[in-house]
Amino acid sequence: MELEILKLVYDYSINGKLVDTKFVEKIIEIVVSKKSLNNYVRSVQFTNQLCKDDYRVVCAAYDLLNMRILIDYESIQIDMESRSYYDQLFHKLEQVMFRNLTITQYILHELEHAYQNKQTDNKADDSIEAKIINASFVLEQAIKNPRFLTALLNGKIPVQDFIACMIQNRELYKRYYHLNPTERLAQVNSFRTVINSIAPIKKYIPNLYEFEQASLFEEMLSGYQDSWNQGCCPTQVYLLGVGQSNVWNGFDFYSSDSNELMKNVCDKYNLVRRLSLGLPVSYDKYTATDELLQGTNKFNI
Repeated sequence: MELEILKLVYDYSINGKLVDTKFVEKIIEIVVSKKSLNNYVRSVQFTNQLCKDDYRVVCAAYDLLNMRILIDYESIQIDMESRSYYDQLFHKLEQVMFRNLTITQYILHELEHAYQNKQTDNKADDSIEAKIINASFVLEQAIKNPRFLTALLNGKIPVQDFIACMIQNRELYKRYYHLNPTERLAQVNSFRTVINSIAPIKKYIPNLYEFEQASLFEEMLSGYQDSWNQGCCPTQVYLLGVGQSNVWNGFDFYSSDSNELMKNVCDKYNLVRRLSLGLPVSYDKYTATDELLQGTNKFNI
């Protein structure tokens, strides 16, 4: 999969071409085929209706109910302009490839959400990722359940209660978005795919390769400082905040004693995996990783 992505990105970039509809469709085709997502991604739609305000610009989204990827070219143009600041870090080929990889990462992120949707349907998956994703997708799983929809249509579930639940879920989503483990995993896994894709040519694009690695570690460190004001790590604060404390307490590394909890989770998962999952990390380990991050080209312009 990564070599196919590299070939596509390189062919466009070496010819000075930026992402177009054919590129988007091909990236989606590659990932859907590799990850067997045919039942979770059925189409791609180009639109200019995704969020654009003073706080954020949304370039892509995954429409769970209609099983489609939404791409907003207007948002992409706005985003690319804001990122031109980084051009000074790169030579000519890297500048074009940077733009194409950035958009590729956005698409990969949304495809990760489609894959997460697939994971929720795999009841045999007992991994910690699956447990975290299932706890984060409670409402989405209910909506997908035919019995739930039938009960709603037959009036067995009051529409007012369903609307109230939707509103509450939306408010919680916004409040804890920066700590949401499904968003974290989508970011980490999509950046990891980007890095693995360009690794074979990293000596020809050293500045861009360093930048993408920095972007990955930036995502892995995100949310920790905020979470320490409320708990021990991003995923714990998120699960408790959305009413899924039983999931956190059910993990095999859990302990009510903070020192024992840290020891247990360190024994079970290495630093990179803990950062990827938003699990407990010591302040010293966080600081050491952040110092490495601050030494990269992304943070030294």
